[in-house]
Amino acid sequence: MSKQFVGMLTVLSIGLTLSRIFTVPAKAGRLVLDQSPQILASYFGQPLEPEEEIVYTLNYPTDGIRRVFPDFPEIGELRVTYVNNRAQRIELEPKGEFSYNPEKIFDFLFGYQPPIVQPITFDGGEDLEGTKLCLGDGIATQYTTSASDNSFIEVYYNSACEPPYEE
Repeated sequence: MSKQFVGMLTVLSIGLTLSRIFTVPAKAGRLVLDQSPQILASYFGQPLEPEEEIVYTLNYPTDGIRRVFPDFPEIGELRVTYVNNRAQRIELEPKGEFSYNPEKIFDFLFGYQPPIVQPITFDGGEDLEGTKLCLGDGIATQYTTSASDNSFIEVYYNSACEPPYEE
């Protein structure tokens, strides 16, 4: 190889390297997919009211409930159902033996003792047995056990549980 050819290759490779270093990268635009509604609202404005309710359920760790109820099974579940991004129903599914105590569940969830504990009429059908209680401040709970010994606890808003309370 001639010295002139090697010199041209050297100059060419240095030129390519320098062009990569000083080239302005192309803009990637903005991230849209896999972003939160808040991020998208900053791009497009606040979303219009949905024509249908948006309902989804999230599962949460059960470590906290097991601190209050040591017998709550590790395979148990704690879920919150949201409607239009507002929590509407809290569900506990122990998936095993569990000492149900509505006052302790209320205190765990809301941070204070329930103002009242009053039974509400419950008709779960022939395969279900349960207890439905008004705990005050608009909160009701339902504890249901099926014929196959599965238990399920729901905590939700019920206007009949708002003050003033019936005696």
